[in-house]
Amino acid sequence: MTTEFNERDDPLYSRPETFKEKFIRRNTENPFVIPTMGLCVYAMYQMIRAGLRGDPRVFQSSQRLRVGAQGLAVLLATGSFAIEYNAKMKQRAEQAAGLQPPKPSSPSS
Repeated sequence: MTTEFNERDDPLYSRPETFKEKFIRRNTENPFVIPTMGLCVYAMYQMIRAGLRGDPRVFQSSQRLRVGAQGLAVLLATGSFAIEYNAKMKQRAEQAAGLQPPKPSSPSS
């Protein structure tokens, strides 16, 4: 009988997460963060460009765009965490009421 060894199941042999794996995991957890970060970077680029040209109107509008994009990112991340928290609390309440059996943490053979 052969058993497959999964490194993620055993904390003793786990390896640190690579940048690419972390990026993919976080993007799947909250897919709105990456576009809002891109919007912030674009606004910062426009601010630098407007500052070097001496255009106060474009500089001010770029600052407002950056602040709005950062606020949107915080709002979306907070909403995502709140939804996840509510789902966990609902699952715990169902388990406490006996409606759903608890999930086993590891398969026992």
